[in-house]
Amino acid sequence: AGALAATATVLAACGGGSSDVVGGDGQSAADTTLTLVAYAVPEPGWSKIIPAFAATPEGKGVAVTTSYGASGDQSRAVVDGKPADIVNFSVEPDVSRLVKANKVASDWNKDVTKGIPFGSVVTLVVRKGNPKNIRDWDDLLQPGVEVVTP
Repeated sequence: AGALAATATVLAACGGGSSDVVGGDGQSAADTTLTLVAYAVPEPGWSKIIPAFAATPEGKGVAVTTSYGASGDQSRAVVDGKPADIVNFSVEPDVSRLVKANKVASDWNKDVTKGIPFGSVVTLVVRKGNPKNIRDWDDLLQPGVEVVTP
């Protein structure tokens, strides 16, 4: 629950905006509305954190609107004026773009979490029977192994 507040402080951008409202009691009469602009992969994490935050004393009266999409597209949109109070992008250059545009503080990654609200899990999927015997990251460097990403 504290991750939302910490991330809001670390990754503050510009204010306002609308999209899907998450958390609170489902009414639009929140005392405060925060806008989260993020890449799509951590949406399941945010969908857990935002309601948990709303259930705390700090989250009372706070609604969070969300916008998810490709990290670079979201970053460029914020630079171009898309409202955002909280940003969560997949790679450092997408946040650095906002630093250069004076929308995010230059020390955004200096706290204990390094500006990352939560992690994600990478899954390796192999052919039936694992014919190449892939067990870890180094195995992906074997000759004849091809990496396919979504």
